Amino acid sequence: MEVALVVIVLGATGEILHTDVTITDTNSTDLHLSALAKKWNHHTYGGCPVDKGYELYHNRCLKLYTTKQDYQTAKNRCGDDGAHLFNLKSRELDVPPLLLLMDTNGQVLSSTFGQGLWVGADDITTEGHFLWSDGITLLRDSGLWERGQPDDGGSNEDCVEVLRPNNVSINDLPCSKKLGFVCQADIKML
Repeated sequence: MEVALVVIVLGATGEILHTDVTITDTNSTDLHLSALAKKWNHHTYGGCPVDKGYELYHNRCLKLYTTKQDYQTAKNRCGDDGAHLFNLKSRELDVPPLLLLMDTNGQVLSSTFGQGLWVGADDITTEGHFLWSDGITLLRDSGLWERGQPDDGGSNEDCVEVLRPNNVSINDLPCSKKLGFVCQADIKML
């Protein structure tokens, strides 16, 4: 008996990345499915590495870590996954997936300074010049900073947390502070 096997691979935004149609007999269908699983990396969903615990939220592959770590440890942990700390560059594009991630995991973004989540920006290299993990500058007038921030309180606040005192905003903190964090894996287009 012959069977038509149709596989359609969709990207994170629903576009068709690949189609594969094979007509085969029933005895070789399992072998073909196995080969396709290897070919298209069955450990991803929407381009996210689900085998590492990442999930797709509004076209972002995110993973929440509630175990509190200092900034460098959090950054390294994300790196171990082939990811980076979450880049919160746009209130319109990046806040909705962050809040959905928190809600899905039964968490609430803290409204207390120093108890938020690490995100991927720091001014460790050049004081006062905050950079996101991809090298893009985080401007003081980005509209993301909490009022009066960044203030480099005590001349030692080189890392950035996200919190929600009123609206979702960011604040500079000492990198030694221990916070939860969000990792972001880049979507892999197959």
